[in-house]
Amino acid sequence: MFRNKARQKYQHRNQSQYCGKNTGNRVNFRLLTPKQQLNKPTEHITMQQNFINIRLDRLKYADLSLLYRGIEHIISEFDGEDLHLKIPFARYSEKSALLKSLETKDRSKYYADEYAKQLKRSDELVSALLLHLKALNRAAFPESLYIAESVYKFIRKALGNFVHVGADKKKAALDVILWNFNPKQNSWYEDAVTLGISRYFEELSIISEKLDSIENAEKEARKGQAKSSEAIKAKAELISEMRLLLQCIDVTALNYPDKDYSKLIAKINYELKTERTQLRNLQTRRMKKKTAP
Repeated sequence: MFRNKARQKYQHRNQSQYCGKNTGNRVNFRLLTPKQQLNKPTEHITMQQNFINIRLDRLKYADLSLLYRGIEHIISEFDGEDLHLKIPFARYSEKSALLKSLETKDRSKYYADEYAKQLKRSDELVSALLLHLKALNRAAFPESLYIAESVYKFIRKALGNFVHVGADKKKAALDVILWNFNPKQNSWYEDAVTLGISRYFEELSIISEKLDSIENAEKEARKGQAKSSEAIKAKAELISEMRLLLQCIDVTALNYPDKDYSKLIAKINYELKTERTQLRNLQTRRMKKKTAP
């Protein structure tokens, strides 16, 4: 009996201590004492979110561009001044200029065939040069034996496995060789003239210049495309502007209940739902690919 009374007293004190505890969007009044229930506060009006949730940051550039243009087309069908959304609509349309930064980059090589042709020619010249130096070493002419051995070791070390490496390493090795066998800067060229192999370096110099001109032509052809850093920044700004527009519509719909925003919200939700479905399908394919044996 004494224990039951003590338990009831403790429960009553516990209710008084934790009365009015916020368990969510509203107060749980079942914890209040009868006296406190008479003076319970009025509930606050909360803003309802009218748009579906979507991870905009996970959209690809092309999908984000389609979504942004789709919403822009939707808001152009409505009178922004009548809906009290003139300024948000105008801001949203102005930001559409950033969509150019999200365009797909053209990474194709316009002069790939000519570039490959010059690289093949350089392979042939380097192979012939090394064979020529090997032949001079085997001949062992007394007046040129030391020079032939020195030049062969230096070129072999600088070129490495020239024929079997990529284009970038070929170009770097050519730059090293041509710098050391430049007739205006280094004495190695005099040794090459003595051995009768200066013609190889003259041809390799011409090939190097052609490769440089092809690379410059490729850069000029791709000029005007946005950099990756600009695309990332533009994507962040577009996502921020899109979220701001949706928030403005939510707030305006709450402040002007006499206006009908249901059609506008439904059309935008349809666009958002389409992109969200694509995101979920992509995520499902990735999960299946990871779990596949």
